[in-house]
Amino acid sequence: MTAQTSPLFSVIIPTHNRCDYLRGAVASVFGQTLSSWELVIVDDGSRDATPTYLAGLPGDRVTSIRHERPQGVSRARNAGVAQARGRLVAFLDDDDEYVPEFLMVMAEVFSGPAAPDIAWGENAGWGTNPEQSHPRTRVPREPSICSPPSLAGISASLGLCARATVLAGLGGFDEHLAVSEDIDLLFRFAAAGYVYVHVRRPLVRIRAGDHPSLSRSRDYATIADSEGRLIAKNSAFLGRFPDLKTHYLGSLAGAYYRAGRWREARATMSELLLHRPFRPGSWERLLRFEGRRAWRRLCGKASQAG
Repeated sequence: MTAQTSPLFSVIIPTHNRCDYLRGAVASVFGQTLSSWELVIVDDGSRDATPTYLAGLPGDRVTSIRHERPQGVSRARNAGVAQARGRLVAFLDDDDEYVPEFLMVMAEVFSGPAAPDIAWGENAGWGTNPEQSHPRTRVPREPSICSPPSLAGISASLGLCARATVLAGLGGFDEHLAVSEDIDLLFRFAAAGYVYVHVRRPLVRIRAGDHPSLSRSRDYATIADSEGRLIAKNSAFLGRFPDLKTHYLGSLAGAYYRAGRWREARATMSELLLHRPFRPGSWERLLRFEGRRAWRRLCGKASQAG
C-alpha cells in the first residue's frame, strides 16, 4: 500500500499511559495476514513513553494524533475516525491484540453475499499477562445476522468493524458517555435498520485484569450517569425489545446501588419491576441489592457502637 492508495481498513487505537500494552496492540496490527490497512493511534494525553514510541513508528502506515489533555475514549475514537481513509473502520483497544487473521476474516465477511454494515468477533481468550493466555478452541461457525436483543454485552473490545460511510452518518461515538459508548453506537446502528453480524470466531485477544482503561471505570456514579443517559436517549428503541430493556435497567440499578444513590436505585428497580413484573430475576436482583444495603448499614452501626 502506498501513501496515495486508500486502504481497505483503518484501524483505530485510542491510548492513554499504557505504552507497554500499546506495543503489543500495534504489533498485532503489523502482524496481520491482510496488508491493506492503515493504523490511526490517538494518544489521549499520555505522560509516559507513548509519545516517544509513536514518533518511531513508520509514517507511511501509521498516523498518530495527540491530545495534550485527556478527553475520553469517545472523543479519542472520533478523532481517529475523522482521519481514517479506509472503507472499513476497525477498533482495537490499546491493551488488546488482534489474532493474525482478524482483518482477513473481516474482509471476507464484508464482501460476502450477506455483507453487513457492522460486525464483531469473539474473545480469543487471554489472562492478565500473555504468558497466562488461554486461547479458545471452539470450531469457527458461519457469521450470523443478529437481532437487537443480541446487543446485550457486546463491546468494541470484540473487534468492532463498521463501514466508514455508515459510521459517519450516525455521527460516531457519543462524547458525553464515559462508558457504554460502544453500546450506544450499536443501538443507533440497529435502530437505523443497518445489518450487523456476529462473526463466530475468536478474533481478539482481550487482556483480563484490574489494570486502568480508557473505557473501563470503577467510578459507579460516572457509570450510573452514563447508563442513565444511554437508556434515556435510546428509550424508543429499547421499548421495542423487552429483554434488552430489562438487561440495561438492571445494570443501571446496580450502578446506582454501588454508588450509594439509593433513591435512584429504587426508582430504577421500580421501573424494572413494572416493566417485567413476572420475571423472577428482577425480584432476585432487588432482594440481593437491598440485602447488601441492609448489611452495610448494620456493619456501619456496629462499627460506630464499637
